[in-house]
Amino acid sequence: MTNELKTGPGGSTGRGHLLRLGAPRDTSAVRHLVTFLVASVVTVLLTRAYLAATGYPQIGGGGLHLAHVLWGGLLMALAMMLLLSYIGPAPRSLGAVVGGVGFGLFIDEVGKFVTSDNDYFYAPTAAIIYFVTLLLVLVVEGLHGRRAHHPAEYLAVAADRLTAGLAGGFTPVARDEARALAAKGAGEPGADLVADLIEAVPDDDTDVPDPVRAGVRRVVQWLDTLVDRAWAAWLVITVLLVVGAAEALVGVRIVRGLVPGLPQWTGVAILAAVGASVVLLAVGVVVGRRNHLRGAVWVRRAVLVSLLFTQLLVFRAVQWTAAFGLLLDALAFVALEVALREERMVKAREA
Repeated sequence: MTNELKTGPGGSTGRGHLLRLGAPRDTSAVRHLVTFLVASVVTVLLTRAYLAATGYPQIGGGGLHLAHVLWGGLLMALAMMLLLSYIGPAPRSLGAVVGGVGFGLFIDEVGKFVTSDNDYFYAPTAAIIYFVTLLLVLVVEGLHGRRAHHPAEYLAVAADRLTAGLAGGFTPVARDEARALAAKGAGEPGADLVADLIEAVPDDDTDVPDPVRAGVRRVVQWLDTLVDRAWAAWLVITVLLVVGAAEALVGVRIVRGLVPGLPQWTGVAILAAVGASVVLLAVGVVVGRRNHLRGAVWVRRAVLVSLLFTQLLVFRAVQWTAAFGLLLDALAFVALEVALREERMVKAREA
């Protein structure tokens, strides 16, 4: 009996430290965190474009300059106040957007704070921003991509959804989502009570507007449709080859000394990384003829080499013009993630 309490779903000994501390992970956290990161990157690019188009104006006068890092800090503080003031899922999308815009304004001025002369145009700024964003992506992957959710986490998220229902009622879609989460937490202490409360919450025909979630759903639906096309795999491969060719061109220019201020080893490293991606891509094509799932895994590895290593060096070389290649790599990676998810679901149904 004691062993069952320790290892069963309702016991606490078998749970992780964070769960025992009362910190379950939100099943929607990845969507909110990706929204935060996308808002940050878009803010950086739009800020740079706006400042370049307007001749880099300064707000202030008389020896004062209101740098946009201050507005970024203000928006991040506003996002924290929003997230700490309200419970339930509704404020999180808004908090992710506001916080992301604030962080983008903040990190855009990193060049001023790593140079002795406060140089906003410090050449490695793009690479620094890319590196910081990459680290945050890896943190998200480490927190949410490596370990499956515990049933208690599903139940806790169902209770979180329940708070919104208790305050304003449930639409049919919201109630179904809460039911599904509670079902995954069945067997945990309090699961039956949460399920009963979900059914007791009154109906509400008006859903809380969440444009971020609606946008994510449309993108996922579009990608689901795309990956079902016979030509989708070849489109992804073509995109990756185009990005690889552009990266290789940058590497060749560095090796030939056409990019001032960069050592030749940077170009050699870019060419080596591109070569590794091409080899992984070729293996993915060959393996994919026999097994689509394994082939997609190899192609994903090729994209990861580009995202985690090659693009970082390319950003250091050509700065902001590398953003287009990064966008293509990111789109290819997301498409592969959707394809892998579909393949795994098929394998699970067959098993």
